[in-house]
Amino acid sequence: MYDKNKLFGVTTLDIIRSNTFVAELKGKSATEVEVPVIGGPLRVTILPLLSQIPRRQL
Repeated sequence: MYDKNKLFGVTTLDIIRSNTFVAELKGKSATEVEVPVIGGPLRVTILPLLSQIPRRQL
């Protein structure tokens, strides 16, 4: 059921981009890294939460 007081959405492309970027920097596969991403659909409103990547993935 829709609740106007809850924020939700999917930013799959931005998640894939963030995972790939971090994985390439660390010499890992993008499937080994999960970067949380928040924000809207515009480039200036998307924010990858790099500080929230679990240490075991780095």
